[in-house]
Amino acid sequence: MIYIAIPTVTLRLENCARWAIARTTPEPHRVIVARGRSHGENLDAAFAGLPEDAEFMFTMDDDAAPLRLGWLSWLVSMMGDDVSAVTFGTNAVVGALYRVGDIRGRSFRPRLRMNPGDDLLWDLVRRVIPRASDGPWWLRNCEAYRDDDGELVFGHLGGGTIGHTWYHQGRLYPRIPTWLWPVMVKRYLRRLGLGVPASLVHGRPHDARMVGDHQ
Repeated sequence: MIYIAIPTVTLRLENCARWAIARTTPEPHRVIVARGRSHGENLDAAFAGLPEDAEFMFTMDDDAAPLRLGWLSWLVSMMGDDVSAVTFGTNAVVGALYRVGDIRGRSFRPRLRMNPGDDLLWDLVRRVIPRASDGPWWLRNCEAYRDDDGELVFGHLGGGTIGHTWYHQGRLYPRIPTWLWPVMVKRYLRRLGLGVPASLVHGRPHDARMVGDHQ
């Protein structure tokens, strides 16, 4: 069982992430939806509810989506014996697979660095999947990641709930609007024939406030 934690503030994006996970993840998994706190606090709450025998946990923004069937097995295959985490890009907030035993007792809340999870990883061995420089038009100003075969494996809108505007707090964000992200993710996966759930064992979403109650 692999645990997938999604700290979320936008229901539309959360639903899209869960929809994409269900259609690209045949591996046994459980989705943990974390709401109501800061990003780092939500991840801490989700992590605290994992069972003692949990081996891997993947965290992802709600404005991110897996884009290839079997993406999670591929990500696990990137974890060598001496690797504690694999991240999409250089910061941990986009999407990161953690070896649970290596991060127990640590917090996802940022202290010295801006992004939740970055402080947690600073002294651990990790592998970084580089951002691709190409992709479909709707991903070109977002973040796209490819696997070893050059296939799109993961995407991230970036900006989250501010993705509806190109200008925010003095910075330009020339991305597609937030409302269009779920449309494009679903269209892309359906064109790959992934319009129906692929999971052998479906993850059942849990609110992080209740995650401690499940086994």
